[in-house]
Amino acid sequence: MKNINLLTDALINEATPREKEYTLNDGKGLCLAVKPTGTKSWVFRYRINGKVYKKSFGKYPDISITKARLHRKNAKYLKENGFNPAEYKNQELINSIENIFIPVILEDNINIQDPLFREALLEVHNNRCFHTNKHIPSKPIKMNTDWDAYEIDHIVPKSLGGTDRIENLVPCLKSVNYKKRNTFDESLSYRLMLSNKLIYAKDVLKVYNQKRLSQC
Repeated sequence: MKNINLLTDALINEATPREKEYTLNDGKGLCLAVKPTGTKSWVFRYRINGKVYKKSFGKYPDISITKARLHRKNAKYLKENGFNPAEYKNQELINSIENIFIPVILEDNINIQDPLFREALLEVHNNRCFHTNKHIPSKPIKMNTDWDAYEIDHIVPKSLGGTDRIENLVPCLKSVNYKKRNTFDESLSYRLMLSNKLIYAKDVLKVYNQKRLSQC
């Protein structure tokens, strides 16, 4: 197992500038770059599909060791779940030591009634009804007679054992969902299966997170 959390404030403060930039390793991709000017900056190195990426977490001591390690923890979690940490701003990775971003991207924590989740599901389906391919106006349901509005439909109805997991959820015109009610058509499940349910779920989670993070 690789060493981790190798740095201390004392070691960092003892590091003096050299003619060329050098790094102090904290482990698992996190290091502190010491520049000839004396500036010390946190850098997280990682690979995706063989390509090396670098993510800056900010300068020390503005970003403490503890906060830099939390950045690393969340960045690694993003990477392991199919996201590129470089696409997120640092304040999106972690708002404070007490408010870690990680739970946002866990499917089990999603409230499917969250308007942002509904928007994400609709966006992944290109604003179209899963059943009819008809364009869906992206507006909330205002009243029961608003047949142009959309709902989240369960491919396998909950009354027949369906779950709230993303791979069982699709956007649907309210009028179509009303007709479908508690029926189940296996061909619908097969259609969704062909699109690869795991990739589909990740796509929805990614869009959902981007919408959540944009409001941070």
